[in-house]
Amino acid sequence: MPIMLIFELQGMDQAKYDEVMKALGYHPKPKWPKGFISHAAGAGPNGWTVVDLWESEAEFGSFQQNELAPAFQKAGVTGEPKVTAIPVHFRYVASAAKPKAKAAKPAAKKKKKKK
Repeated sequence: MPIMLIFELQGMDQAKYDEVMKALGYHPKPKWPKGFISHAAGAGPNGWTVVDLWESEAEFGSFQQNELAPAFQKAGVTGEPKVTAIPVHFRYVASAAKPKAKAAKPAAKKKKKKK
C-alpha cells in the first residue's frame, strides 16, 4: 500500500538539504530508488519539511537504511526528524510532460500575377 511520509527537520535549512541531496547523488539530476513516487521539500515553520510518496513503507525503509541515513551522516545532519506516516487512500499524478503550444504557421501569401 502506498504511504505518504511527512518529515519535519528542525533546524535544517536549504543549504543542508542541498548537501543531503548531493550526498545521495541526486544533484543536479536525481535517479530515484525503487518504490519512489514523488518528493517535495521546502522551508517549514521550524526548519525544513519534506513530503514523500512511496509505493510501500518497506521500500522506503530500505532506502532510509541503505541510502538516506548514510547521506545524512555524510552531510553532518544530526537529530531525528519528526516523521508522520499516512497510508494513501487516493493519489493523482499530473503529467510532467505537458505539450507545448505551437505557433500557427502564417498562411502562404499568394503572389499577384503581373499583367
